[in-house]
Amino acid sequence: MVTINDIAKLAGVAKSTVSRYLNGGSISTKTADKINAVIQETGYVPNSFAQSLKAKESHLIGAIIPRLDSASAAAVLSGVEAKLRQKGYRMMIANAEFELEREKEALQSFRVHKMDGIIFLMSHRENTIMQALDELEVPVVTIGQHNQLTNAIYYNEVQAGQLLANYLLDMGHRTIDFINVPQEDHAVGVVRRNALKQHFLSVKGTTWREYEADFTLKASYRVTAEQVLANQPNLIVGATDIIAMGAMRAAMERGYRVPEQISFAGFGNHNLAESIYPGLTTIAYPYYEAGELAAEELILQIQERGEKITHQLNVAGVGLLQTGLLRRQGSSG
Repeated sequence: MVTINDIAKLAGVAKSTVSRYLNGGSISTKTADKINAVIQETGYVPNSFAQSLKAKESHLIGAIIPRLDSASAAAVLSGVEAKLRQKGYRMMIANAEFELEREKEALQSFRVHKMDGIIFLMSHRENTIMQALDELEVPVVTIGQHNQLTNAIYYNEVQAGQLLANYLLDMGHRTIDFINVPQEDHAVGVVRRNALKQHFLSVKGTTWREYEADFTLKASYRVTAEQVLANQPNLIVGATDIIAMGAMRAAMERGYRVPEQISFAGFGNHNLAESIYPGLTTIAYPYYEAGELAAEELILQIQERGEKITHQLNVAGVGLLQTGLLRRQGSSG
């Protein structure tokens, strides 16, 4: 493999001169032509990552995601990557596994490695994360959580909760057994949950029972088996589709007929929700479009050379997908 040292020797120049040439630095035309001729002759391919670390702009974007197996994160990143590729940028991904310390480590790592900008699929709004964001000198766009420090792309969780509540009420349901996530995820665990609960309970004669899991199918399965089914639910709603599907598995394994005995609904339009039959009643989110928008906003911020963009962008377009895992109930629910 040809190295930068080989190029320097063949061209009769110093290694630093070759490095300056590769990074767009100032050298004479004669020297540049000599180095270029050797590169063409040897077929040398520069290490673009190492080269980018020395350049003023790396054309690298860091992306922090909550976990690798998240379908919503994958859809967002597809939109991010497509837009970045159009604009000549590449993406590096850090997996935080919903851990606060790993999110902070990723922010610091991307800063040290001179990313041109960071896309942060934010799952925490804890004070130390907000402080880390405030101290960054790198342009950042967050996705999923409303905050006042960065340019943020977030979803209309109030609309989502109200849409599902209206449909459940129209279907005659008057009791919800709701499986939530920890409130550290403010958008899902607080805003989404509050919108659904408040709108549902605004109708006389309604009842709300709540449990907590995490974002995994395994946790919702366990909570349903150990707590929810003991209350003889007619309707189980998950804060996400994965939670709803974990609950459904627990119910079906214990002999409950779905949806004849227990109905199910969730949020997110997960691809697995489409693979089961009948499909899960769910709220669809514009994840891909959010990713595209985040990438556009980040590139704009980079081109403004660090000038902070202060507006917040609420991604429109959440919508209800009505399918067969929700059965109409009588007024007694």
